[in-house]
Amino acid sequence: MAGCRFRTIGNGACGTALPGRLSRLQAIHPHRSGQRNSSRIARYRGDLLTASELTGVCLRQFREMGERRAEAVSLGELGQLALLRGDLDEATSRLLEAGTRHLELRDELNLSRCVEGMAIAALAMHQAQVTARLAGAATAWRERTGSTRTHPERDALESAIREARASAPDAFDAGWRAG
Repeated sequence: MAGCRFRTIGNGACGTALPGRLSRLQAIHPHRSGQRNSSRIARYRGDLLTASELTGVCLRQFREMGERRAEAVSLGELGQLALLRGDLDEATSRLLEAGTRHLELRDELNLSRCVEGMAIAALAMHQAQVTARLAGAATAWRERTGSTRTHPERDALESAIREARASAPDAFDAGWRAG
């Protein structure tokens, strides 16, 4: 990749550092990538408490550094983790805050992740029309930008769509069209 160099970061893992801001961040705080990766590993292993703690550490550090995009990503991840734990209040609060920041930054990929998470939270609150509207909007963003979902994200959203459609077909259809 032109303009990139390899360097050792955090726990000794080899990563690609892009010139500019990313390499500056890694030079100042080389452990940040290791924490984010450890959080993801904990999440995939089902250790949601550890994943939340590590992501919270990253959020605080990104706030201290003034890194708005990384802060928004961390907020979104905390929202997704709260959703997985079943804490709908925290999930919607974090996802809404993250989504607002992603919107300000014109980051449609991460915004769509937040909207998808809010759609799943709406389903858990028995709001089929809201679920459909949010899922429809996120799907439209994904199609327009050509972005894809991870397998767990896709499975969770498709399951929420099926469940919402089955529970209230008319409300779901109206919401989907509005989204």
